[in-house]
Amino acid sequence: MLVTLGAFVVSGREVSLTVVAALLTITGYSVNDTIVIYDRIRENLGKMQKTPLRELINVSINETLSRTIITNLTVLMVVTLIYVFGEGEFQNFGFALIVGAISGTYSTIFIASPCYILLKEYGPRLKALFQRRGR
Repeated sequence: MLVTLGAFVVSGREVSLTVVAALLTITGYSVNDTIVIYDRIRENLGKMQKTPLRELINVSINETLSRTIITNLTVLMVVTLIYVFGEGEFQNFGFALIVGAISGTYSTIFIASPCYILLKEYGPRLKALFQRRGR
């Protein structure tokens, strides 16, 4: 959402109620895509117990990558048509969804997975650190 809002600020476009609807759509799209990858990681944790975490996450992303790319390309084709042939609010809606679909897919693959690694590897240490400071 922040990348899309930043694109609107940079391009000088107006943020209206239609754009807010697009932002909520982007949020749902990105969260759904992230859940698909996290779910595959969870499945592979049971199947590949002796595999290092980083390799397991890489395998999980590769298994879902074709689905992610096909879904993203389908969304981009439709939204690009809305942007090109739409007028006024439809162009803003299409622009928001184009930027959001691209940045959402990027964040799912390149940001959500490293965050999972950080939480798994450093989570217990951070929890212990915060518990010591809270006492």
